[in-house]
Amino acid sequence: MRIVKYLVILATVIALGCGGSTAFRSGKTYFYQHKDYAQAEAAFRQAVEEDPDSWEAYYYLAQALAKQDKFDEARVNFKTAREKAPDEEKRMQVKEMQRSFFVDHAKRGITALNTANFVEAVHQFEMATAVYDEDPIGWVNLGVAYSKSTATGEIPDPQAKAEEAFKRAVEVDPGSVEGWRNLGISYRNAGDYRKAQEAFAKVVDIDPEDVDALLSLGDVSFQLEDYDKALESYAKAAELEPENNDLQFSLGAAYFNREKYAEAAEAFRMAADGSKDSDPSLYEDSLYRLGFALVKAGNPEAAISALRALIAVSDKAEYHELLGTAYTKAKKTDEAVAEFQKAKEMRGE
Repeated sequence: MRIVKYLVILATVIALGCGGSTAFRSGKTYFYQHKDYAQAEAAFRQAVEEDPDSWEAYYYLAQALAKQDKFDEARVNFKTAREKAPDEEKRMQVKEMQRSFFVDHAKRGITALNTANFVEAVHQFEMATAVYDEDPIGWVNLGVAYSKSTATGEIPDPQAKAEEAFKRAVEVDPGSVEGWRNLGISYRNAGDYRKAQEAFAKVVDIDPEDVDALLSLGDVSFQLEDYDKALESYAKAAELEPENNDLQFSLGAAYFNREKYAEAAEAFRMAADGSKDSDPSLYEDSLYRLGFALVKAGNPEAAISALRALIAVSDKAEYHELLGTAYTKAKKTDEAVAEFQKAKEMRGE
């Protein structure tokens, strides 16, 4: 048994030791057998000095550095190894090893995010993006981790750090939907609606059927008083999800703002019909806006019907006042007077 064991170990040493400079062979021995990554690093550094064109020396130096969490320097050496690799197969070998360190820490970061441990999530994604900065998802998740973090002495403005991470995501991959989406959210939360509009528009350019992006684009456009863009965005989204009640409400508001009252009324009607049994607050708001739009559209009888349905579920002074206006438009003076009087009584006038 002892002889077999000796022979196996000897064979391993010989296998590790063959090829390359003495420093290179020594580095591999420290790396694989002893797992002494500091000594391996020193040996591979010497190997790089002896042969600056050796892609393997950089490759193993990068691994030794990564094993010690020296990820920024590891990334540089991985990239050098890829540049010096003699063929595509070797380049992919280096890249996959580099990504393996990224994936390991990204998985830990996702676990931390899912358990609301945002300090740990930031730490893990910082390491993941340090060793491999070419995957937009790493930057997106780092940004999300920062966005959910509270300010500390070490990180006084986590939202600014989140914005930086989302910017890196779209720099790495200009086609990153989640990068642009989260960057838009970051800008919107900071009150920079113009930049948010540009970011959400990028998402829509990449995926014209992204309803969430269309909604967000509509919302920030409305904030910017870019009402035509808001209407265009909501209308496209409504075509894709006609049963989305919140969307129909937003579409109605956009139509109303552009004085397209009949179209606004139809959107508010759909929002009211869809939310009647599921969202009392939206149902109430939709009926009120529906009544208003119908009055503006010159259809007082339909407005009266909608507003009476509204008052049946929520009796407020402003609702009676609008109903009085509808009765006035319908030339029903006595009913109008009664409604205006009711509104005054409810206000204590």
